[in-house]
Amino acid sequence: MKSLTVKSIPDPLYRRLKRAATANHRSLNGEILFQLESTLTPPRRNPETLLRWLDAQPWRQRVTPLTEATMKQALREGRR
Repeated sequence: MKSLTVKSIPDPLYRRLKRAATANHRSLNGEILFQLESTLTPPRRNPETLLRWLDAQPWRQRVTPLTEATMKQALREGRR
Protein backbone atom coordinates (compact mmCIF):
# COMPACT_ATOMS: atom_id res chain seq x y z
CA MET A 1 0.00 0.00 0.00
CA LYS A 2 1.04 3.54 -0.67
CA SER A 3 1.48 6.25 1.95
CA LEU A 4 0.55 9.87 1.63
CA THR A 5 1.56 12.87 3.70
CA VAL A 6 -0.85 15.78 3.83
CA LYS A 7 0.63 19.12 4.79
CA SER A 8 -0.85 22.43 5.89
CA ILE A 9 -4.28 21.15 6.94
CA PRO A 10 -6.26 24.14 8.19
CA ASP A 11 -7.06 23.90 11.91
CA PRO A 12 -10.87 23.94 11.43
CA LEU A 13 -10.67 21.08 8.93
CA TYR A 14 -8.38 19.09 11.22
CA ARG A 15 -10.82 19.56 14.12
CA ARG A 16 -13.76 18.44 11.97
CA LEU A 17 -11.86 15.34 10.85
CA LYS A 18 -10.86 14.58 14.43
CA ARG A 19 -14.46 14.96 15.67
CA ALA A 20 -15.77 12.77 12.84
CA ALA A 21 -13.15 10.10 13.59
CA THR A 22 -14.13 10.06 17.26
CA ALA A 23 -17.85 9.97 16.47
CA ASN A 24 -17.37 7.10 14.01
CA HIS A 25 -14.96 5.16 16.25
CA ARG A 26 -12.16 5.39 13.72
CA SER A 27 -8.58 6.55 13.86
CA LEU A 28 -7.84 9.87 12.20
CA ASN A 29 -6.16 7.97 9.36
CA GLY A 30 -9.17 5.66 9.04
CA GLU A 31 -11.54 8.62 8.91
CA ILE A 32 -9.48 10.35 6.23
CA LEU A 33 -9.42 7.16 4.14
CA PHE A 34 -13.17 6.72 4.62
CA GLN A 35 -13.86 10.33 3.59
CA LEU A 36 -11.64 10.08 0.51
CA GLU A 37 -13.18 6.78 -0.55
CA SER A 38 -16.75 7.97 -0.08
CA THR A 39 -16.03 11.21 -1.96
CA LEU A 40 -14.22 9.61 -4.89
CA THR A 41 -16.46 6.57 -5.35
CA PRO A 42 -19.55 7.27 -7.45
CA PRO A 43 -22.82 6.36 -5.75
CA ARG A 44 -24.40 3.11 -6.85
CA ARG A 45 -27.97 3.32 -8.06
CA ASN A 46 -30.21 0.50 -9.01
CA PRO A 47 -31.54 0.73 -12.57
CA GLU A 48 -35.15 1.41 -11.53
CA THR A 49 -34.12 4.39 -9.38
CA LEU A 50 -31.97 5.77 -12.19
CA LEU A 51 -34.78 5.42 -14.75
CA ARG A 52 -37.26 7.16 -12.42
CA TRP A 53 -34.74 9.97 -11.90
CA LEU A 54 -34.21 10.32 -15.66
CA ASP A 55 -37.95 10.36 -16.34
CA ALA A 56 -38.36 13.20 -13.82
CA GLN A 57 -35.84 15.47 -15.55
CA PRO A 58 -37.44 18.46 -17.33
CA TRP A 59 -35.44 17.97 -20.52
CA ARG A 60 -36.90 14.47 -20.86
CA GLN A 61 -40.36 15.96 -21.36
CA ARG A 62 -39.23 17.77 -24.52
CA VAL A 63 -37.69 14.76 -26.25
CA THR A 64 -39.79 13.05 -28.92
CA PRO A 65 -39.55 9.28 -28.65
CA LEU A 66 -37.52 7.74 -31.46
CA THR A 67 -39.67 5.26 -33.32
CA GLU A 68 -39.40 3.61 -36.68
CA ALA A 69 -41.98 6.06 -38.05
CA THR A 70 -40.06 9.13 -36.82
CA MET A 71 -36.83 7.73 -38.29
CA LYS A 72 -38.49 7.13 -41.67
CA GLN A 73 -39.96 10.63 -41.63
CA ALA A 74 -36.55 12.14 -40.82
CA LEU A 75 -35.00 10.24 -43.74
CA ARG A 76 -37.75 11.45 -46.09
CA GLU A 77 -37.01 15.02 -44.97
CA GLY A 78 -33.32 14.52 -45.72
CA ARG A 79 -32.18 14.46 -42.07
CA ARG A 80 -29.51 11.96 -41.21
